[in-house]
This record gives sequence, C-alpha cells and structure tokens, in this order.
Amino acid sequence: MIVEITPRWRKGMAAAGDDWSTKALKSALKGHTVEFTGWMFRDDEHTQNSFNINPTKLGKRCGKAPCLWRATVWELHPVTAIKVIQ
Repeated sequence: MIVEITPRWRKGMAAAGDDWSTKALKSALKGHTVEFTGWMFRDDEHTQNSFNINPTKLGKRCGKAPCLWRATVWELHPVTAIKVIQ
C-alpha cells in the first residue's frame, strides 16, 4: 500500500522533535515491520497505474516506466503516526 507523508506533517513532526524526512524514515524503518496510521484516500489520479483497476496492463510499459506500479488506488494520505512493531 502507498503511504504518503505530507510536507505539513513532516514540518509538524519536526516541530515536535521527530525527524520525518525521507532519509531519516528510510534509515529507521527499512527492514522492520511498521504500523502506519492515517486517512484512507482514494487517489483517482493513479487509476491508470493500479492493478486492481487495470489488470490487463500487467507487464506493459507506459513510456519508460511500467504502467502498473501500485496494487490499488487506495493509500494512507496523510500518514499521522508511525510505529515500529517489535
């Protein structure tokens, strides 16, 4: 599933003392099981890239990139909390 951290949330978390930059999150989260909290959002801008809507495009390319790079149009946007599961 796509999870999207918005600039507003990055800024708010920085003000609270937490670094939600892409670099910091990759370092802290990669290789771990993670629980994300946020708002479910249907991002219709990506219907052409979603397998559940366009399964016939599997394996095809749209320009230089694969047509399908996400499973669904649903995403968490914005992410409001992140928890590493121990």
